[in-house]
Parts: sequence; structure tokens; C-alpha cells
Amino acid sequence: MIDLSTDRRILLKPVRSVRFELRDVALTAREVVQMTDGSVWSVAHRRAEYWSHNPKAPLTVAFRFRASGEFVDAVEFIRAAERPFITRELPEVAV
Repeated sequence: MIDLSTDRRILLKPVRSVRFELRDVALTAREVVQMTDGSVWSVAHRRAEYWSHNPKAPLTVAFRFRASGEFVDAVEFIRAAERPFITRELPEVAV
């Protein structure tokens, strides 16, 4: 994953996540992931054909939510924001 704020690779390990499959022009899925340090990230999986004009663009990018410990709030936020595009919500996975 690439952090959209810093353009750096995220090296933390995920502890738990919820994935939303999307029917969207630019994205195939969004995930909310909590990392080993407690930070909560929103991960976007980009549709390759949409980003083909920029072949160097990473297809998996992330941004960090405001503070750690807000996993449930982040899931609710993404669920509400992506509601028109969600085709399936996968159950929470503990890694």
C-alpha cells in the first residue's frame, strides 16, 4: 500500500479489516484496516483500466484516519460514503 499523504509505502501489518466490493468507475473495492500500531487506514483498490493513462500510478492506495482506535467509526464512515456503489460487504477478518 502507498500512503496518499506521503507517497511512501506502508510497512505496518494489518490486524483486522472489513472489505467493501464496489461497482464504481475508478475503484474495485475499499477496505478499512487496523494496523499493529492501532492506526486505522482506508485502503482503496483502484481499477487498472481507469488508471491506464498513468501506468506508474499505484493500484492500492491508503489514507490514515484522524486517530487510532476508531475502527468501527471508520467502517461506518466508508459504509455511508460508498453506499450507492457497494455491491457486497465482506465480514470482518482478524489477521
